[in-house]
Parts: sequence; structure tokens; C-alpha cells
Amino acid sequence: DKFFHSSKTCNKYKFINQDLTLADREWVCPVCSSKLNRDKNASYNILEQGLKIYSGCGTQSELKQKRVEALLVVKASLRNTKPKLL
Repeated sequence: DKFFHSSKTCNKYKFINQDLTLADREWVCPVCSSKLNRDKNASYNILEQGLKIYSGCGTQSELKQKRVEALLVVKASLRNTKPKLL
């Protein structure tokens, strides 16, 4: 989606902050009170969107499993934690 609001959408409760400007690097979600870093928040939303799109693509389970595990590694590295592989 060309107009996906990856940095304006809370990655937990999906609230869209329409008032966010490019100058705003952090913001607080009024729904869950999470303090969100604009770039990290966008990365979580983009990863989730990618997983949603990918999960509907065919039934090649082995390849799909490897890609999901790779995405889990990326997500864990963004959060500085060790991934829990499936």
C-alpha cells in the first residue's frame, strides 16, 4: 500500500496519529500510553505488514518457514533480543 502509515500507526493498538509531522521523532499513543520512536515503530509495522502479505502467498511451507524465521531474527535484532525460532 503506497499510503501505509507505518510511522503514524501505533504498532500495538493500531491508533493512527494524523497529527504527526516529519519533525516529530517520538510520540505517545493516546490509546496505550506507549512512548514510540518513529523509526522503530515504523519498522515493526512494516515487518507485520510484510508478514501479512507473505502469509497469503502459496503453500511452499519449507521456504515459508525459513523466511518467517529470518524475519523473526530481524525483528529480534531490532529489539536487541534473541529470536525464538519456531
